[in-house]
Amino acid sequence: MIYSTRFGQYHETLTLRRARSLRCGCTSPNEATRVSKSQPLLRALMHRAQQADVPFHVPGHKHGAGVTELFGSTVGTNPLRYDLTEISGLDNLSSPSGAIAEAQQLAAAAFGADRTWFLVNGCSSGIHAAIMACTGPGDTMIVSRNCHLSVFSGMVLSGCTPWWVEPEVDSEFGIAHGMDPHALIEALEEAKTCRRRVSAVMVVSPTYFGVAAPIKELAHVCHEYRVPLLVDEAHGSHFGTHPQLPPSALQQGADCVMHSTHKVLSAMTQAAMLHVKGDLVNTSRISKALQTLQSSSPSYLLLASLDAATAKLTDPGYMMLPLQAVQHALGLLKDVPGINILNSHFIDAYIRGDTDSSYNNELMYNATNTDEVPVVDPVRSPRGNHTQDPLRITVSVTQLGLTGYEAAAYLEEEHGVVAELSTSKVVVFAFGVGSTVAQGTTLGQAFLALSSTQLRPSTPPLDRDGTVKSQPDDLACSSSEQPSSTSCHPAQIKYSSHCNAMTPREAFFSKGERVTSCQAVGRISAELLCPYPPGVPVVFPGEVITSQALQVLRDTLTLGGTVTGAADPTLQLLTVVTS
Repeated sequence: MIYSTRFGQYHETLTLRRARSLRCGCTSPNEATRVSKSQPLLRALMHRAQQADVPFHVPGHKHGAGVTELFGSTVGTNPLRYDLTEISGLDNLSSPSGAIAEAQQLAAAAFGADRTWFLVNGCSSGIHAAIMACTGPGDTMIVSRNCHLSVFSGMVLSGCTPWWVEPEVDSEFGIAHGMDPHALIEALEEAKTCRRRVSAVMVVSPTYFGVAAPIKELAHVCHEYRVPLLVDEAHGSHFGTHPQLPPSALQQGADCVMHSTHKVLSAMTQAAMLHVKGDLVNTSRISKALQTLQSSSPSYLLLASLDAATAKLTDPGYMMLPLQAVQHALGLLKDVPGINILNSHFIDAYIRGDTDSSYNNELMYNATNTDEVPVVDPVRSPRGNHTQDPLRITVSVTQLGLTGYEAAAYLEEEHGVVAELSTSKVVVFAFGVGSTVAQGTTLGQAFLALSSTQLRPSTPPLDRDGTVKSQPDDLACSSSEQPSSTSCHPAQIKYSSHCNAMTPREAFFSKGERVTSCQAVGRISAELLCPYPPGVPVVFPGEVITSQALQVLRDTLTLGGTVTGAADPTLQLLTVVTS
């Protein structure tokens, strides 16, 4: 069967049509109507909110009657009628058997999982639960170095030890991509030689910059070693839901996937999902971990928004509007002198549905029944063995003589264009299901104005690679303590794969002392030092602080960014493990 869209076509076998109907919106009108009305949790919440009951249960605002006038006039009191608790008919998130259980089953079917859990503590709680379910004290987890800081928290909770794998690096944009399958094989073999028990592999895909790792190949490697592949797909909950988007991690064989369903889809901020497929992850341990981690008073507004986000996937045109918005933005951005767009040809191929180019994203299904996982031939980026999210545009501005921070500030102050994040080199723009063509056009026009505006850089001059040429006086070291004369980016740091001085858990509970930043070089860090955005730690507790890492942290502050996790945000003092 062939389904036509404005930008392209795709094919699928009849045997998979029904199985994929929820995932890509390929439903018949009758089926779409049935599914869109199925939202069991939202309907249950609506029914209870419409009851004229007398509320002698929490919350204390009693359907909004007790909030302040300012809050009520800002948010409105009607939404607060739906801010309910575990009363009859609304099920219980800790042990679901009614409306929540049904909503989670629908989500599992929609995203291609065997089981799905709703999360109200964000994707981070799902990452914590997955690590706790798969690892424990004495276990080793192979981790991509550019993981989110929540992965470290999960390792503290489980007591496992990380085995770091350096991701592929894009020096032009100063960012890290995904884990290379060959690097994973080397790590697994080396761990076996060292007699380390590898209990899980954790990767992030896509990254904050929209680059997705070769999950199919990574999953194949993991399964050869009978190790579960955990994927932080926080920024990719929309993957696999439309033919002009990359395939999802679950479609490519991942065992456990965490989604920030609010980042691109329509769920409310903080609402997320955890999915498991296959038998390598113990689902009972997932449930047990989530009962420990999640609030015992979950927001039903957040839960209902996850239910509604699942149902929205049945709309055949759901993803067309943001794809059109990206197309209009790219049409203008390509004519802007002095900027470079990460994988622009790659994004363009997705949007065009170009089946004749090397960037072909047609999904090739060889399934013989509806339960079979599709065999995917994903697009490969010209920058490496990766795919690119077409709804995430990363723009380098170094040729304009500006930092990403300065460009982002100009775009927001002069044109009202608010970026997702910025670094010393790039500005990142996140499109979502609510993005419009007008917004995409505004983004392109704002960059045209930026390129023609003579801005005077407010930060120190950069080298050709975008690094800082000089050090601020208040962070300068004496000649005997000077960490480095050459700056670098977080993506360029070389780490030891498995020689942590302490496990994350040991370091977290160790006593610490404060020393000057220069005196901290060579000492074991007692705090997590993370340039933000995008929230990728440079130093984890338990690691020895290097001069190279300190240089990156200083450059972040110099260029207008922040460093989270440090007790002293100025970095004049750092906390190290007491000798």
